[in-house]
Amino acid sequence: MTNPTETGPLEEEIIAIFAELLRQPRVGRLDHFLHLGGNSLIAAQIVARIRSELSAEISLRAFFSDPTPAGVAAALTRAPAVPGQA
Repeated sequence: MTNPTETGPLEEEIIAIFAELLRQPRVGRLDHFLHLGGNSLIAAQIVARIRSELSAEISLRAFFSDPTPAGVAAALTRAPAVPGQA
């Protein structure tokens, strides 16, 4: 059984993207995007960075269904890689 407080490599990368684009010094795996000051423009930027840096696809709808680093990582593990970028 995994520890729910531990982050994996994918979550760490997503946390770094959240922190940079939200200009937050610390972001936790369960920190809610909107509570960190996020808005739709920043969400689109995060989705674009995930696509370019992680070669993974997530829709804005999927992003907002659980807008935490842990939730985004979980959604990405269920999503296929972006064609031509894997």
